[in-house]
Amino acid sequence: MRGQLLRVKAVEGLHVGPCYELSRQAKRHPCRITVKTRRGRFDAKSGLQLLEAGMEPGERVELCFDGSGEEEAEAALECFVLRYFESE
Repeated sequence: MRGQLLRVKAVEGLHVGPCYELSRQAKRHPCRITVKTRRGRFDAKSGLQLLEAGMEPGERVELCFDGSGEEEAEAALECFVLRYFESE
């Protein structure tokens, strides 16, 4: 299992567009990808679950990769992560 501790830097938080963009990108990879927030753990392959996570500006989250191809998935999502998050 691999994980990244991040802080939401998007001024408006993660709303519909970014949540569904993340889910589309996550679905391309066979590994399990989750987002852990103060509200719980959410499946990154589900745009609806990501919206339910309610990631607000400045909130700390952990993006987790588990299973076959986790390193490739983490590298592939790097551009998305850089756009919406900053490393902790």
